[in-house]
Amino acid sequence: MRTIICLKSSHRERLSGRPGEQATKAGIDKETLKIALTENAMDPNLHQKQAINHLNKVLDYAPFVAEGDQATVHLTPEDWHVVADALFRMDTPAEMIPDRIKKYRITNEYRTIQLDTEDYLIDVEMI
Repeated sequence: MRTIICLKSSHRERLSGRPGEQATKAGIDKETLKIALTENAMDPNLHQKQAINHLNKVLDYAPFVAEGDQATVHLTPEDWHVVADALFRMDTPAEMIPDRIKKYRITNEYRTIQLDTEDYLIDVEMI
């Protein structure tokens, strides 16, 4: 959930909920909302760093849930998409990817990220 702070008339309003609902409450047209969300998009480098942080947590957690050499780790949809963006859409440099990951791919009709490590095959799925 995003929080949008908007300037309306001469006062500031903090609205919670989905961006579309927030815009309606504040009387903001969809085009203005689209511009505001685009301008406030996460810095690509920060996006990649957050993804690497999530990947390291997945790698650290996998041994606790592993059954043999297989492990399934769940992320929130938001965190899963951050990881997917960094691995498959952002041309993240190979040196940023944790060394423990030997190979990675997307499977299960684009719903599972698979990470190959020396010890485990890790399925990263959305909750």
